[in-house]
Amino acid sequence: MERIGYDELTSIFSKVPDVRDRRSFSQVSKHILSLACIRLLKLKISSFPWMPYMKILPVSINLVSLECGKRISNTYMELLAQSCSKLKYLKLSLDSADRFGKLYDFDDNGLCAIANGCPHLCEVDLSGRLGVRDVGVVAIFSDTGVTCLRELGCLTYLNLSKCGVDVTDNGVLAVSHIQDIEKLDLSWLRNVTRDSLFHIANDCRELKEINLSGCNGVTREVLHDFANDSRVEKLGTVFVSRYFF
Repeated sequence: MERIGYDELTSIFSKVPDVRDRRSFSQVSKHILSLACIRLLKLKISSFPWMPYMKILPVSINLVSLECGKRISNTYMELLAQSCSKLKYLKLSLDSADRFGKLYDFDDNGLCAIANGCPHLCEVDLSGRLGVRDVGVVAIFSDTGVTCLRELGCLTYLNLSKCGVDVTDNGVLAVSHIQDIEKLDLSWLRNVTRDSLFHIANDCRELKEINLSGCNGVTREVLHDFANDSRVEKLGTVFVSRYFF
């Protein structure tokens, strides 16, 4: 009996309607796994081990959405950047139950890899990732220092909440260069001040929502800038506004 060829496998797989059946089908061989991953548009990583994803990511060339609340090494971030250039939605909000912080987690090197490999990103959530610093943030938005994404004018949502003290005015100033950004979460970035927020208020012409809760460096003037801007529909100021109003 002749072995089933790649074209035949493709034809069979395309006729399997049930997602669970496709998953079982993909476990039969590497060829079928490749077929399944080529059709994959969304991927949610909810548990370890990571080894299966070393096989999945390289053939997931059409992936547009990735969600993961676990720690990810720079190696996996680099693999993601090399394999999934069509990525648009990257949700890496770290699970609150993870007590290891930035231990074994990606840092600016991993983020820079994403910045260089995924030019179509429009929504990025990095909340709770303590390894993210100004260098990584600048890498996404600027074209100085490292090879960066000039195409990221399509970015409309960015969440840097609780990324720690290493995200400062330098990183937020780079964010202000993305004029089309609509939603921005900078909550609990304690080293962000008026120096950078002034540029966010004046340069981000499409901004509709911004969260500044817990930002110790926020001044009365900054809050007035955003509050008086008719474009901004939602302004988060928990643990900030009570000191100034």
